[in-house]
Amino acid sequence: MKSKVLLVMMTGLVAILLMAGVAQAVVFFDFQVEHPQFVADQVTYDGVGGPLVGTNIEVESVNVSGAPLNNGFYPITDGLLNFTTGAFDSSGALNWVFNGGGSITINGNIALNPLFDIDMSGTFAGNVVAAQNSDPDTTHSIIADFTDTKGLDWLTLFGINDPNFIGTMNLSFATPTAISPGDAINSSVTDVGAVHNTVPVPPAVWLFGSGLLALVGLRRKVKA
Repeated sequence: MKSKVLLVMMTGLVAILLMAGVAQAVVFFDFQVEHPQFVADQVTYDGVGGPLVGTNIEVESVNVSGAPLNNGFYPITDGLLNFTTGAFDSSGALNWVFNGGGSITINGNIALNPLFDIDMSGTFAGNVVAAQNSDPDTTHSIIADFTDTKGLDWLTLFGINDPNFIGTMNLSFATPTAISPGDAINSSVTDVGAVHNTVPVPPAVWLFGSGLLALVGLRRKVKA
C-alpha cells in the first residue's frame, strides 16, 4: 500500500513539473550517514531556548540519479554535515520544535581525479522537529526541510546549470539517558540518516516536492 501511495505521489509530482514547464529531468542527490558514530555531543540543545546544533557528523556517500552527467554511487572523503537551526520554539508530547533559518552545510569531496568539492550551503526553510517515540526516551530523530546551493565543482561534475536546490534532512541519534521534550540534548551516538536533495521546482509545487522527499527519507531507530 505504501509503495502504491508513493508511486501515485511521484506520478503527481512529475505531472505538475511538466505542466509548470520544467524541461530538465528531476535530479536527486541522496547523501548518506551510513554507520553509527559513537561521538559525544554531535547533536546538542542547551535546554534554555537556543538552537539545535549538529557538529561534524560524517557523511559517507552520495547516490546521484537523474543528472545530465555521471549518475551513480560515490564514496565521499572528509564529508561532514554541520547545522544550526533557529532558536527553540516549543515542545509537544513527543517533540522539540525549533525555528527555521540558521544554516546547514555539507563539505567534503568525491575522490575522483581531480577531487570534486561538494560545498553545499543552505538554510532551513521551516520548523525543525526533533521527535521521539515515547516519553522519556533515549532514541530520537530529526526531520527538516531546507534550501541550499552547491559549488561550481559539483555542478560541473553532474552537468547542472542552476546552483539552487531544495532538500530534506532525516537523522537519528541517541542520548545516554532518557530525556523528555524541552530538556537539554547531548547526544552519545549519531545513527544512520540521510540528506535528500533535488533540483529546484517552481514555487507553486515547492511544498509538494519537499513533502515527497520527506516520505522517501530514511528514518531508522537508534539502538541504545
